[in-house]
Amino acid sequence: PSFVLVKSMLPWKTKRGIGIPLGEDLGKPVISDVIDGSPAATAQLAKGDEIMQVANAPTPMWSNVIAQLRAAGTAPVELTVRPSGQTTSKVVTLTLDDASAKQLADLRFTHMLLLQPLEEIRKTHNPIEAAAWGVEETKYSIFQVYTTLRRLVEGSVPLSGLSGPLGIFTAGNSAASRGMDWLIWFTALISANLAVVNFLPIPIVDGGLFTFLLIEKVTGRPPSPKVQTVAQIVGLVLLGSLFLFVTYHDILRQVG
Repeated sequence: PSFVLVKSMLPWKTKRGIGIPLGEDLGKPVISDVIDGSPAATAQLAKGDEIMQVANAPTPMWSNVIAQLRAAGTAPVELTVRPSGQTTSKVVTLTLDDASAKQLADLRFTHMLLLQPLEEIRKTHNPIEAAAWGVEETKYSIFQVYTTLRRLVEGSVPLSGLSGPLGIFTAGNSAASRGMDWLIWFTALISANLAVVNFLPIPIVDGGLFTFLLIEKVTGRPPSPKVQTVAQIVGLVLLGSLFLFVTYHDILRQVG
């Protein structure tokens, strides 16, 4: 059967209709064109070639092709392709230059689905109920901080995932752009995080002072001034090193 498509311009957000959008065929890795002088042209790939395998790995979708080429980097890799209109395949060798390898590393697949974040609005005129919600959210935030610290020790969460003042400013700016309620929520979240960090047994923060008090309670006398001074210096060095580390990674995320 044949169909006739008639273009209809509808003002967006004023009327609704049903249409047929144009999309990308990501399910069949067929080369649409080859740029002159590119690594693909050097490998004698041609328009219409279907990529069957990359490094002897089947490639039923474009995502498989990209994954295999990313793994190869700039090293030579064999491609099994089937020219357009033919039933037999051929093997070619593709070597990517640094620019092409970087383009593949930065390539991301997306979709055309109209998906939005799930938002649940909670309203109440009872201040006690609102306060209870706040307590629950604070408990959850504190629990998340301790869970993250445990995973940092276990190694399941990398240290590079931590954020410092620059990361907090960026996230706060993003929260503020969504409205005052989001900014208030983000501020409360940061306060809960700082409360947990402040109570860690690090000599220079309140948790370290509380540790000294516990030692004095158990031993009957406080640690010597020399021990307290050394502990304060060690704590200061640790916090300073952590500050530089997280700021460095915040900068990398901003320029990356």
